Amino acid sequence: MTTLNMQIEAGGLYWHVKFLGIVEAVSNLFFSVVLGRAWGLEGILAGTVLGSMSYTFWAKTKVVLKLGHKKTDANLLNQLLKDTIVVIFLPDL
Repeated sequence: MTTLNMQIEAGGLYWHVKFLGIVEAVSNLFFSVVLGRAWGLEGILAGTVLGSMSYTFWAKTKVVLKLGHKKTDANLLNQLLKDTIVVIFLPDL
């Protein structure tokens, strides 16, 4: 369980993210099929990463920051950009 999921559960924010699993599954399947045809197994792995990062990562983070931590839109965008940079460039932290 990730920290983000723990914050969603602890803050009672599940109602706002209940359909994101379906969105993630559809985007994962789409990217995996398209990239899998082009690159084989590496494409399927890349599709899985893209499917997770494409929408769900941003949407869950937005829900937690906006509704859970009551951040304004400017602070929300700033925090989302910081989190994205950390996830992309420092994945082992």
